[in-house]
Amino acid sequence: MNSEEQKIIFTSEPEQKKLFGLSLAVAIFAIIWFIVGFIAFIYSLVCFSKSGSILDKLVGLFLAVSFGPFYFIYLFFYKSYCR
Repeated sequence: MNSEEQKIIFTSEPEQKKLFGLSLAVAIFAIIWFIVGFIAFIYSLVCFSKSGSILDKLVGLFLAVSFGPFYFIYLFFYKSYCR
């Protein structure tokens, strides 16, 4: 095997470090997204006992389950929900 073939098959050490750094960043982002999404889900369940229409509560639950952290945008801007 000549050096050209080795360059194709094996990546260099700096490239491996870049890939590791990128995969680590994606993993940390995914873990944070999951934790905040779980908190949003729990908070949307708590809001079922507070004021607001049943439709608002179902939309909040849907947003918490589907979009995770974006639920808090709905909570912040929709004033009649969960007060």
